[in-house]
Amino acid sequence: MKINFRIALLLSAALLLISVPSRASSPCCESAGSDHAEAGNTAIGDRFLMGLSYSYSLMEGYREGAESLSIGDIREKTDYTVIPVDMEMERYTLSAGYKPNPRTPVSVAVPYVRYTMAMSLDRGPGLGWEETEMDPVSGLGDIVLRSGYVISPPSETDNGSLTVGAGVKTPSGDYRKKGSSGNFIHAHMQPGSGSWDPLAFIAYGREGEKVSFDLSASYQYATRNPEGYRFGSVASLKATGRYYPLRRLGISGGLEFLDVGKASDRDGKYTNPASLIDDTANTGGDALWGSAGLELSPPGSANVSLKFQFPLWERVNGIQLVTKYGLVASFSASF
Repeated sequence: MKINFRIALLLSAALLLISVPSRASSPCCESAGSDHAEAGNTAIGDRFLMGLSYSYSLMEGYREGAESLSIGDIREKTDYTVIPVDMEMERYTLSAGYKPNPRTPVSVAVPYVRYTMAMSLDRGPGLGWEETEMDPVSGLGDIVLRSGYVISPPSETDNGSLTVGAGVKTPSGDYRKKGSSGNFIHAHMQPGSGSWDPLAFIAYGREGEKVSFDLSASYQYATRNPEGYRFGSVASLKATGRYYPLRRLGISGGLEFLDVGKASDRDGKYTNPASLIDDTANTGGDALWGSAGLELSPPGSANVSLKFQFPLWERVNGIQLVTKYGLVASFSASF
């Protein structure tokens, strides 16, 4: 039973910690997407796992390459007449895992997203700048399906385990929402990407009495959607450690490095050269994120976790609105 628990723990972490976001854009936007399945850090039980998580990210502040900018800098050095001021990203994700046998689990993650954004608009010569807010955007995101295989399960002499797997991000979310002008809204504000994106991952975990850790690498290859837009492909390297000062209370910390490719808009349907956020030159880059959190495992098969995320280093393409911080709360139960 002890070995089964360890297998379940690793499988759930390996499969659910890489719930891929509904779109792949830039390090600023990617931060919220790579976290929302931390409910996976609990046992699947004999067959099933159900999880629900909520993530929130606040995008505020700008970078050009690795340097910080102010909105005044952007107004002075560029010709953009539409500049994002801040953006809030919320995601609710329902996850389910199933093990037809101990070595080959499968899982599904179904997100619902809500985005809001404030913008600064240049009204023209002599009129100055005006701040406004676009209507909130919400809806079903892109559903992600995954399957794994445990190459090396825990044993009586070694509690480490190695898992590999693959999956696909489906185009279930709406990617054709339009604004009052009749044009498509910003591609990275769309609930979905409109593309079928394959992904692969490898994960190693080790569980101890007081300390455990997980290491994982994943890659999501972005394809072009029917409207001609292609988000950047995403590579991730992640390390998470946990310390249990009490039997049912854990303290977690982690690092994640993200490499996100530049987007392209073949037909120009989502591109507005006058808008900073609608210029594909301002997408993609690299980022290193840190995280700290708490995990609570009440009696039974439930798990509750809370995590705070923060950028440690970023280097973006062009000029981008970047994420200030992120929060993730999750609950899961196995049976």
